[in-house]
Amino acid sequence: MQLLKHSLTVLLFLTFINALFINSTIISSNSLSDNVFNSMFRAAKYAAVSYSIKKDSISLGELKNACTCKLCEDSEINIQIIKIYHGKVSGILIQDNNSNEIILSLKGTTSNEEWLLNLTFFPIPYHPLNEKKKGWKKWYKYNESCNRCTIHKGFYDGAKEVYDNLFNDLINLSQENPNYKIIITGHSLGGAIAPILANECLPLGLNPTVITFGAPKIGNTFFASWMDDIWNTNNNYNNLDNSYHSKITPSYFRVSHKGDYVTLLPTRQMKYKHCGIDVYFDKNGLPMHNSQIRLRKSPANLMNIEDLNDVYNDYDNYDDVINSNSKLSKLKESHRLYFLRMNLCTYNDV
Repeated sequence: MQLLKHSLTVLLFLTFINALFINSTIISSNSLSDNVFNSMFRAAKYAAVSYSIKKDSISLGELKNACTCKLCEDSEINIQIIKIYHGKVSGILIQDNNSNEIILSLKGTTSNEEWLLNLTFFPIPYHPLNEKKKGWKKWYKYNESCNRCTIHKGFYDGAKEVYDNLFNDLINLSQENPNYKIIITGHSLGGAIAPILANECLPLGLNPTVITFGAPKIGNTFFASWMDDIWNTNNNYNNLDNSYHSKITPSYFRVSHKGDYVTLLPTRQMKYKHCGIDVYFDKNGLPMHNSQIRLRKSPANLMNIEDLNDVYNDYDNYDDVINSNSKLSKLKESHRLYFLRMNLCTYNDV
């Protein structure tokens, strides 16, 4: 446990150094349509519900009765929990019959094992999960379609575990409901795993929408460029409302906000870069409003060092949530706030 805390302190220091050298030019200040904004809010709720897995306090069946968390109790009827997987990484498969969506929600970091995945940030060559190389080949042999692409080993291993335990269920549910849109979402670690797993849908002719919250970077520059190509980032950026709801074109939205240090990791000095459309909220704390969004085409998260300092001041008013004066605690709390508190369904998390 002490090793994990020391490792987090070192990464936080690197984040501050990284932020000093980042250009903070905003590409666009366009807000989203109310339809897309509300859909992202709904995805955030599903990402938060997945945290119930930590305490084994969620069950199959109607979401309204599936857990004692307020998010479950206040949900609409006709939303079903289809499958729950609890391992080194965890997720839930949901069928929303109101919005005609199939949602795979991947839980963020709450355990020591999940922190170890976060910290296993050395790169390995990227390969589709169904073609994972074994033995010595995985350390040097590149995939032909994504030459020179490398990816965070811990996130890749986490995606492989979810692929082995939930992906077939996702595909089967989609085949049973061909008119339903597939949403793959997650916060933090779950947000890093979501796009890696979603890549496996594309060769099958499925075009999911990926929505991540507070996700770290997952691969190098070559990987990020390749991802933006296969996920049509430039085209979708210019046609956001249609691309979000399209079953013809896949789309990848990465929600971040001012003061979330996790989105700066791993640092650019480690040769990592973001991909997807960055839906960036230019503020800390709740509530989050559409007018605060700055849309950006897949940059490394643009944040000034002052943004991180602002977190310490902004949360002095959140006495009911923050009991520690520690700057690290306040930064961790900032990372949890996306439309709502992402760990609302669990307490005393790591």
